[in-house]
Amino acid sequence: MWTEHGSLSLDGTQVYDLDSPALGDKLRITVSTPAFYAALTSPLPTVYVLDANMCLPIAASIARAMETLSMGSCAPVICVGIGYPTDNLVDVMSLRTRDLTPVPGDVPESPMPIDRFGMGGGPTFLETLMAEVFPFVEERYRSDPAQRGIVGWSLGGLFCLHALFSGRDAFSKAIVISPSIWWADREIGVEEEKYAAGHDDMACAVYATVGEREETALSRMWPRVPAEHADQLAKAEMVSNLDRLVDRLRTRHYAGLTIHHEVLPEHHTSIFPAAFTRGLLHLYSDGVY
Repeated sequence: MWTEHGSLSLDGTQVYDLDSPALGDKLRITVSTPAFYAALTSPLPTVYVLDANMCLPIAASIARAMETLSMGSCAPVICVGIGYPTDNLVDVMSLRTRDLTPVPGDVPESPMPIDRFGMGGGPTFLETLMAEVFPFVEERYRSDPAQRGIVGWSLGGLFCLHALFSGRDAFSKAIVISPSIWWADREIGVEEEKYAAGHDDMACAVYATVGEREETALSRMWPRVPAEHADQLAKAEMVSNLDRLVDRLRTRHYAGLTIHHEVLPEHHTSIFPAAFTRGLLHLYSDGVY
């Protein structure tokens, strides 16, 4: 005998819609608390998860599994998804292009339009997080302002770098996954140079990773991308770009900055679960990993 119970929901998760004055649009904010949240009393680390329409269910499930199965070696974290109140994939892809890119750029040729709502809204998006999202979460949950983290993948990884180089000190930890450093002819490198000209510190622990198969265009995605897009994707230089940026950051000797950098045996579409898991272990464990 079968009994229907309706659609799946994630335990410990609450969904809010923010009508943002700064952004001039709506965001969907999804807060997922740790498995033992009710039994905890101290303020907790919080990881802000970009691309939440796709990534929040994965991240929240991994975070809860790590909390439960690590026997106390991996800290419980609150996961806060930053997404959009729509299930229209084309709209989601276009909105993320607007919000996660620090400056306008050339949109790669694609059968899916990803620039319908403009580009280069990263600074406004960061201000929205700091002025509107952080206060809301920290007022309603035991979220420690001193332990804000962020995780971003692809354009989300680019936004993580923009947040670090903005000088706003928004995050003390960052999981940077396959960042789109190629965007706007590597303009993010110019941001880092400007930051370096005025700063000698960067108080952040960073886990930065990319998939080893992302450097070669035809194996960058799964399923394999059409051959006619090979040259276009090869120019992204995903592995090389991250190698060069990490090397540059290390030579700066920023006080307070730690970086763990590795290349995983993944491609662009498979890397998020493995990278987020390893990022939690490197940034939120007690050192046994």
